[in-house]
Amino acid sequence: MPKARLLIIGMGQELRGDDAVGLEVVKRWQADYPGPNDFLGLLLETGASNNAGRWSSADFDDAIADALATGDAAASRAAYDRAEAIVQRDVPVIPVEYGSAWALSRDGLLGAIDNGLGGIRMAGLAWR
Repeated sequence: MPKARLLIIGMGQELRGDDAVGLEVVKRWQADYPGPNDFLGLLLETGASNNAGRWSSADFDDAIADALATGDAAASRAAYDRAEAIVQRDVPVIPVEYGSAWALSRDGLLGAIDNGLGGIRMAGLAWR
Protein backbone atom coordinates (compact mmCIF):
# COMPACT_ATOMS: atom_id res chain seq x y z
CA MET A 1 0.00 0.00 0.00
CA PRO A 2 1.41 3.44 -0.92
CA LYS A 3 2.35 5.69 1.96
CA ALA A 4 1.10 9.24 2.20
CA ARG A 5 2.51 12.19 4.06
CA LEU A 6 0.59 15.11 5.41
CA LEU A 7 2.17 18.53 5.29
CA ILE A 8 0.39 21.37 7.03
CA ILE A 9 1.16 24.69 5.43
CA GLY A 10 -0.13 28.14 6.17
CA MET A 11 -2.03 30.42 3.85
CA GLY A 12 0.25 32.15 1.39
CA GLN A 13 3.03 29.58 1.77
CA GLU A 14 4.20 27.55 -1.19
CA LEU A 15 5.88 24.20 -1.42
CA ARG A 16 9.05 24.23 -3.43
CA GLY A 17 11.65 21.72 -4.51
CA ASP A 18 11.48 18.17 -3.20
CA ASP A 19 8.59 18.94 -0.82
CA ALA A 20 6.26 19.67 -3.73
CA VAL A 21 7.17 16.89 -6.15
CA GLY A 22 4.35 14.38 -6.44
CA LEU A 23 2.19 16.16 -3.90
CA GLU A 24 -0.92 17.95 -5.08
CA VAL A 25 -1.75 20.83 -2.77
CA VAL A 26 -4.57 23.26 -3.29
CA LYS A 27 -5.15 25.94 -0.72
CA ARG A 28 -8.68 27.28 -0.50
CA TRP A 29 -9.64 26.64 -4.11
CA GLN A 30 -12.96 28.04 -5.26
CA ALA A 31 -13.90 27.70 -8.87
CA ASP A 32 -15.04 30.85 -10.61
CA TYR A 33 -17.35 28.87 -12.90
CA PRO A 34 -19.29 25.72 -11.99
CA GLY A 35 -17.86 23.62 -14.81
CA PRO A 36 -15.66 20.51 -14.87
CA ASN A 37 -12.61 22.31 -16.25
CA ASP A 38 -12.41 24.53 -13.17
CA PHE A 39 -11.94 21.41 -11.05
CA LEU A 40 -9.88 19.34 -13.48
CA GLY A 41 -7.93 21.30 -16.09
CA LEU A 42 -7.19 24.37 -13.99
CA LEU A 43 -5.92 22.25 -11.10
CA LEU A 44 -4.25 19.23 -12.71
CA GLU A 45 -3.40 19.90 -16.35
CA THR A 46 0.31 19.72 -17.11
CA GLY A 47 1.84 23.15 -16.58
CA ALA A 48 -1.28 24.64 -14.95
CA SER A 49 -0.31 27.35 -12.48
CA ASN A 50 -2.40 25.67 -9.76
CA ASN A 51 -0.81 22.24 -10.32
CA ALA A 52 1.49 22.62 -7.30
CA GLY A 53 2.43 18.94 -7.29
CA ARG A 54 3.50 19.13 -10.93
CA TRP A 55 1.56 15.95 -11.69
CA SER A 56 1.47 15.23 -15.40
CA SER A 57 -0.37 12.80 -17.64
CA ALA A 58 -0.56 12.96 -21.44
CA ASP A 59 -3.81 10.95 -21.38
CA PHE A 60 -5.37 13.37 -18.89
CA ASP A 61 -4.20 16.40 -20.90
CA ASP A 62 -5.65 14.84 -24.08
CA ALA A 63 -9.00 14.27 -22.38
CA ILE A 64 -9.12 17.90 -21.19
CA ALA A 65 -8.17 19.14 -24.66
CA ASP A 66 -10.91 16.98 -26.22
CA ALA A 67 -13.49 18.34 -23.76
CA LEU A 68 -12.56 21.95 -24.50
CA ALA A 69 -12.37 21.45 -28.28
CA THR A 70 -15.91 20.23 -28.84
CA GLY A 71 -19.14 22.16 -28.91
CA ASP A 72 -21.15 19.01 -28.26
CA ALA A 73 -22.21 18.75 -24.60
CA ALA A 74 -22.31 14.92 -24.59
CA ALA A 75 -18.84 14.62 -26.16
CA SER A 76 -17.47 17.17 -23.70
CA ARG A 77 -18.98 15.29 -20.73
CA ALA A 78 -17.53 12.01 -22.05
CA ALA A 79 -14.07 13.57 -22.29
CA TYR A 80 -14.33 15.00 -18.76
CA ASP A 81 -15.45 11.56 -17.57
CA ARG A 82 -12.25 10.12 -19.08
CA ALA A 83 -10.21 12.79 -17.27
CA GLU A 84 -11.98 12.08 -13.97
CA ALA A 85 -11.32 8.35 -14.32
CA ILE A 86 -7.60 9.06 -14.77
CA VAL A 87 -7.59 11.30 -11.69
CA GLN A 88 -9.40 8.64 -9.64
CA ARG A 89 -6.90 6.03 -10.74
CA ASP A 90 -3.63 7.98 -10.66
CA VAL A 91 -3.77 11.11 -8.51
CA PRO A 92 -3.77 11.20 -4.71
CA VAL A 93 -6.40 13.93 -4.42
CA ILE A 94 -8.04 14.18 -1.00
CA PRO A 95 -10.60 16.90 -0.32
CA VAL A 96 -9.84 18.00 3.23
CA GLU A 97 -12.57 20.57 3.68
CA TYR A 98 -15.68 21.59 1.90
CA GLY A 99 -17.23 24.70 3.33
CA SER A 100 -20.83 25.75 3.60
CA ALA A 101 -22.33 29.19 3.39
CA TRP A 102 -25.46 30.85 4.71
CA ALA A 103 -27.34 33.90 3.58
CA LEU A 104 -30.13 35.83 5.25
CA SER A 105 -32.70 38.22 3.86
CA ARG A 106 -35.90 39.80 5.00
CA ASP A 107 -39.24 38.34 3.94
CA GLY A 108 -40.28 39.07 0.38
CA LEU A 109 -37.03 38.52 -1.50
CA LEU A 110 -37.76 36.57 -4.67
CA GLY A 111 -35.35 34.69 -6.92
CA ALA A 112 -32.55 34.20 -4.37
CA ILE A 113 -30.98 30.99 -5.61
CA ASP A 114 -27.48 29.55 -5.38
CA ASN A 115 -25.22 30.46 -8.29
CA GLY A 116 -23.44 27.09 -8.25
CA LEU A 117 -20.40 28.56 -6.54
CA GLY A 118 -21.81 29.01 -3.07
CA GLY A 119 -23.08 32.55 -3.53
CA ILE A 120 -26.40 34.15 -4.37
CA ARG A 121 -27.27 34.62 -8.03
CA MET A 122 -27.98 38.35 -8.24
CA ALA A 123 -29.69 38.36 -11.64
CA GLY A 124 -33.43 38.03 -11.19
CA LEU A 125 -33.65 39.24 -7.59
CA ALA A 126 -36.82 41.15 -6.83
CA TRP A 127 -38.88 42.26 -3.87
CA ARG A 128 -42.46 41.16 -3.48
